Amino acid sequence: MAFRHDRSRGVSSRAIRRAGVAVLALICAAGTLSQATAASADTIPAYSFSQLALPAGTLGEPLGLASAPQGSTLYLSDRTNGVMAVNTGNLGASPIQITDVGNDINGFAGPASIAVSPDGKTLYLALTLVNAIFVADVSGNGSDADDYTVTGEIQGTAGLPLDYPYGLAVSPNGNTLYISNYSSNTVSVADVTGQSSDPANDTVTGELSDPNGNLKSPTDLALSPTGQTLYIGNASGPVAVADVSGSAGDANNNTVTGTVGNEPSTSGVAVSPDGETLYAADPGGSNVEVVDLSGDADQGQTIGDIQPFGGSAGGLDGLALTPGGTGLYVADESQGAVSEVAIPAAAGSITISGSAQVGSTLTATVGGLPSDATVSGQWLADGQPIPGATNPSFTLTPAQLGQTISVTVSANAVGYAPSTLTSAATGAVINAATVAPPPSVKRRHLAGRRPRITGRPKVGRRLTAKPGAWTPAPVKLSYQWYAAGKRIRRATRQTLKLTKAQRRKRITVRVTGRKAGYTAVTEISKATKRISR
Repeated sequence: MAFRHDRSRGVSSRAIRRAGVAVLALICAAGTLSQATAASADTIPAYSFSQLALPAGTLGEPLGLASAPQGSTLYLSDRTNGVMAVNTGNLGASPIQITDVGNDINGFAGPASIAVSPDGKTLYLALTLVNAIFVADVSGNGSDADDYTVTGEIQGTAGLPLDYPYGLAVSPNGNTLYISNYSSNTVSVADVTGQSSDPANDTVTGELSDPNGNLKSPTDLALSPTGQTLYIGNASGPVAVADVSGSAGDANNNTVTGTVGNEPSTSGVAVSPDGETLYAADPGGSNVEVVDLSGDADQGQTIGDIQPFGGSAGGLDGLALTPGGTGLYVADESQGAVSEVAIPAAAGSITISGSAQVGSTLTATVGGLPSDATVSGQWLADGQPIPGATNPSFTLTPAQLGQTISVTVSANAVGYAPSTLTSAATGAVINAATVAPPPSVKRRHLAGRRPRITGRPKVGRRLTAKPGAWTPAPVKLSYQWYAAGKRIRRATRQTLKLTKAQRRKRITVRVTGRKAGYTAVTEISKATKRISR
């Protein structure tokens, strides 16, 4: 089992987290608990920000933003000055204007949001006034406008028209483009497998189903890292959430399921690389809302906001995260400026306890992180990964004799940039026979079995954990259910009733046995099939 923060969230969990009572815990393979003081959750870090120092006259009315997945290029659409590529590593240089050199489309009329394909080779631009999507090949080196070539456009069909297209988002595999239609309160789905090489094959194939009318003048779009959840800004309502895990164009499998956040209007949206934080820009004010998505996708909680212009903004629009999630670009159309917000990494520390000798067990404890942080780690010998050593505890073998041992941990926390922590190294591992073992009380070990899950994997049905016989009896057993590797809140009984929140996810259960005088043991089941409707 991997390094993990124990994110139990029972009744009044948010009150507990705010009080700082929750602790960062690494659950060891033997079921023991290493605890360290944790920072309070449901708070956001202190963000710093500054306006991009671009050459005078570059910006008029900036609206859409998109970061290239590699390098330091920021694409920007401006209602006054058109579309340009900005080198964020050299802001003093003049941006490259992207022009319709081939005269393949009907001008840049009403440029809105921008999206870049995952490989960084194709740029999509929503043109609101001509109801089309501009497609450009940006695979050149970017030294001049000739490296950026307009190759065509995407238009709606008779049955699936584009109507004031505003927001864009590209799936992680680059094959699907989502397009929000501001005037018709719809989101179109387009097959873009042709991409820049043959835009004639890029076709609108369907629309998202919106049974509860959550699309209200939809604006910007952002996909979760898995590509299964789409977040949709609304000019006249909070951010809408859609399940887009189905095939492109299949309205039955692509459905708007609810809303998140508190903003009554949203012009720009962005999702962190770990999928746990949503940023939503308020077009009528100076705030970017920060929403915790670490629970169910459509049950996010607002935990604070950012003022990227120090409270003086009045027309926030597009958002774009840097590829690594360490920065957030924010466009302000009314001020003619773009601000860069620095997102700090969650700070923390790792300590290793135990003797550096063959046969001894070392335990890693992480402290100082927010209490809702998720961590995963890797043990290292002389700085190199030890195969399979990803549990919080590691028993040294003769293979590590003479080597120093350390741990590296990746941490994700809501509102923070991803961070990597590395512990100090132990001394060189020695042979256990060369030192006298300290006196200790020996604990016996329980014998457990891998649990089985019975029941039909379908929404509304009930699954049951079958733990098998644990010895020596009697053994006290506790249960925790997981969906797609994430803890299901309050799911600590032997049975689990499946809800819509678990649809299309695989379910596992962890059973822990405890008995006085014995070391606790945890066993994990195999995953079920994906939960069906």
